[in-house]
Amino acid sequence: SFSAISAVVALSFIMFPIIVLTARENIRKLSKEYKESCYALGIPFYRIALRLIFPAAKTGLQAGCFLAAARVAGETAPLLFTAFGNSFVNFNIFKPMHSLPLIIYHYALSPYQEWQEIAWSAGLVLVVLVMLLSTLSKREKHER
Repeated sequence: SFSAISAVVALSFIMFPIIVLTARENIRKLSKEYKESCYALGIPFYRIALRLIFPAAKTGLQAGCFLAAARVAGETAPLLFTAFGNSFVNFNIFKPMHSLPLIIYHYALSPYQEWQEIAWSAGLVLVVLVMLLSTLSKREKHER
């Protein structure tokens, strides 16, 4: 049925490949000498992963998360089929909910001037949000 949970699941399928690809690329950047030296000392793989690989790839993982969030922020089609929209404030995650892309979609098609102005302002908020997340992802990549 339509709910916020189903929207989260649908959007997570979009986010997951982006996060995995950026994590893989950042782990590949780690030099083999570090890993081989840990193996030579007899350190188990799980300790190498927890103490060496993940801390070294942390900024890349954060950048991937920001990039995936920016990608998902403007997705309307999965929300149309999963969250469906609700004109009232709803805190129950098992019921239909409204989202910013749905507000833009519904209000932009309306014949009322006030609703179209709301759609334009919601579009501005969404563009600023995506720009902020994209800037944060670039900043995380360059900190490394």
